[in-house]
Amino acid sequence: MPQLLPDNLPDPILGELVDDDPVEYGSTWEFHFGTGCGCDSQVYGPHLVVINNRAHLIGGKNTLKQWLAMTLATERFEWLIYDGDYGTEFNQIIASSPDADEAITDIEQTLLDALLVDDRIREVTSVDVEDQEGDSVTVEVRLVTFAGDIVELFHDIGGVEDV
Repeated sequence: MPQLLPDNLPDPILGELVDDDPVEYGSTWEFHFGTGCGCDSQVYGPHLVVINNRAHLIGGKNTLKQWLAMTLATERFEWLIYDGDYGTEFNQIIASSPDADEAITDIEQTLLDALLVDDRIREVTSVDVEDQEGDSVTVEVRLVTFAGDIVELFHDIGGVEDV
């Protein structure tokens, strides 16, 4: 049977919800994309944040920001746990596009397709995709949430830089 989730994720134990935002964005387990986040987890690389032996919950706009980061970092159709609407096709686009202009156009479209499936996003107001000389592409997106909040996202095809 194909693997459904990445290895080495700690067993979640209910943590305390930290949500100081009155807008309903929901809550989710906090996930860390790099190394050295300072949590209790001994996992290097992407992992669930564990504080005092409990999986850490986040809420408010941080929930949406994490969803954005995970969506852009997940290749569509790679993990069976996600449906066909989740993730992007950045790797496939870069591998199959004959030139940078075509790749940028396709990346802009897959980005819009990936983001607009979430009901918390009302509209994407700007998308800027830049070729970084070679196989690297940076993306800057500005969007408006259902609550009217403006969220900016900076993404490198190699990994999420900042949300």
